Amino acid sequence: MSKEQVLENLCLYYGLLADSLKKQLKEHGLKFDYVEIEKFEMCKESISTLYIQGLLTESQKIKFVNKLHSKIVRHVAKCENLKPQSLK
Repeated sequence: MSKEQVLENLCLYYGLLADSLKKQLKEHGLKFDYVEIEKFEMCKESISTLYIQGLLTESQKIKFVNKLHSKIVRHVAKCENLKPQSLK
């Protein structure tokens, strides 16, 4: 499977019990910047915490996770030297 196909079908888990984003991306064999992914990891944890504390609704959580996922995919595409046009 090409890197473009991996990114188009990238499945990451965002729950509190999910593996770290670094580990998940490594399992997919993708390149990334560790500092940037750590920032995304903090966002992932923040979204979960706000949801658990009742400060986000389910639909808000989904919207934020989708937005975070898009940012992660764009970041990985940049690190893999892929053009954003090749992604959905």
